[in-house]
Amino acid sequence: MEKLPKKMVIVYEDDPVGIELATILRAFGVKVTLLVQDEKSFKISEPEIEEVLLESMTELGIEVRFGAKVHCVVNCWNGTLTVNIEGGDSINT
Repeated sequence: MEKLPKKMVIVYEDDPVGIELATILRAFGVKVTLLVQDEKSFKISEPEIEEVLLESMTELGIEVRFGAKVHCVVNCWNGTLTVNIEGGDSINT
């Protein structure tokens, strides 16, 4: 990647790499949306850590969406991507 994108969507699937990547990209000014498939949780064993993590990510400006299951990703003609989420919501990058 020669330059950073303005927006990034990351799908979180019980692996800390998604959280780490979201945090790093946000530190470089990328607008980040983290899609968490679980309805309420990152599935971290300690609830206190999860609360602090969510609060920190929100303070950094990372949008976290729980219960977000990706339906499909569409490559648009103008070089952007649209992430369609089950239930009808979508995010453009």
